[in-house]
Amino acid sequence: MIYLAGAISCYYPNEMEKAVNWRKEATELLYPIPVYNPAINFEKNFELTNETIVKANLVWLEKAKLILVNLEDVEKSPGTIFELTYAYLNHKPVIAFGTPYPSKPHILVSISQWCENVYQAVGIIKDIFYKPVTISIF
Repeated sequence: MIYLAGAISCYYPNEMEKAVNWRKEATELLYPIPVYNPAINFEKNFELTNETIVKANLVWLEKAKLILVNLEDVEKSPGTIFELTYAYLNHKPVIAFGTPYPSKPHILVSISQWCENVYQAVGIIKDIFYKPVTISIF
C-alpha cells in the first residue's frame, strides 16, 4: 500500500482541489496498487481529537510500503512533515515530486527519490518497488 502524503489543511476550505486532484490522478495511475488517501473524508477530522487524527495517520503510515509525496507547499504542512519524519525514522522509501525542490535539510534527508512530476514518480514506483517478480525453477 502506498501512502499519499502532501499538504491538505493549508488548502482548506477554498483550494481543496490542490490536495484532492493530484491524489485522484495518482490513485488512477497506480492502479491496481492500493493507496491510502488522507484527503478523503478530511472534513471528518474536525469531529476527532488531535490525538485520534495523529494515531490514525500512524496506523496508515505503518501499513504503507512507501510514501508518495507532493512537495507543493510542504513547508506549510506540519502533517506532511510529520509523515516524512515517520518515513525517515522507519526506513520507508519516500518518492517525492513537485517543485521547487525543497531546500530544508530535514525535508531533503527524508526523500529517497525526487521526481519532476507525478508521472515520473509513479513510473519509478511501478518499475522499482512493485515490479512483477518472475521465479524460475531452473
